[in-house]
Amino acid sequence: MELRLDRNPEIRARDVGKNVLFVADPMIIQYGETTYIFAEVKESRRPGYIGVFRLENNSWVYDGPVLRERFHLSYPSVFRIGNEWYMIPESSRANAIRLYMARDFPRNWVYIGDLIEGRYVDPTFIERDGVFYIFAGHLDKNVGRFGISSDLHLFYSRNIRGPWLEHPMSPIVSRDPNRSRPGGILEMNGDIYRVAQDSTPFYGMGGLRFFRINELTPETYSEEEVMGPVFGFSLRNARWVLLGVHTFGENGNFCVYDGLGW
Repeated sequence: MELRLDRNPEIRARDVGKNVLFVADPMIIQYGETTYIFAEVKESRRPGYIGVFRLENNSWVYDGPVLRERFHLSYPSVFRIGNEWYMIPESSRANAIRLYMARDFPRNWVYIGDLIEGRYVDPTFIERDGVFYIFAGHLDKNVGRFGISSDLHLFYSRNIRGPWLEHPMSPIVSRDPNRSRPGGILEMNGDIYRVAQDSTPFYGMGGLRFFRINELTPETYSEEEVMGPVFGFSLRNARWVLLGVHTFGENGNFCVYDGLGW
């Protein structure tokens, strides 16, 4: 199914398939001359899986599923290290943060192993000065209404396959659903920005908040809010974004974000 960007830049559930309930957690990736969006696709009565969309002739083309498991998958954090492409999707139902590698990008993802045990949501990857980091919400404690994590944990490693250690300042957010749940990561002009979902008063209703990371080392961490909330609920943008705004990403050419609407 193709969508004309100049007329309708939205990717909607009904454009993907008749049994699709929603499409969420978009991550936009530039691969050579091709632009891709990896996203969660949720069908009725089946666990969510990771699908991919390709930009072709100014239209989004759905290329189908690229990663399925027996448990629910969402929030595909996709990144490259050297010549290899990796994905860390949310796999909290498997009680672990799991690593996958592409044998034939953007398809054929193979399971490499568990990186971190526990019920973590929306793991978000970033590399800085040769060190790898993962931000992730935690579901085992301080869980607020509707299962929203109120704690944000930070892990680091010098090898993508581990071992992964919890940062000494983790959790970097505690008991605060306004800024704890990851919503993406941006790198612009040498700066890193952490995107957070504002889950007040309900899931995603507060929109997105942006935090510039001022320090990020295996020993230190500091950030400051620079913008937000944006894309939150209002009568002006109630055309389709009513609730559930969660993820923001960009690739230098496009920005993408999600929301729940009718």
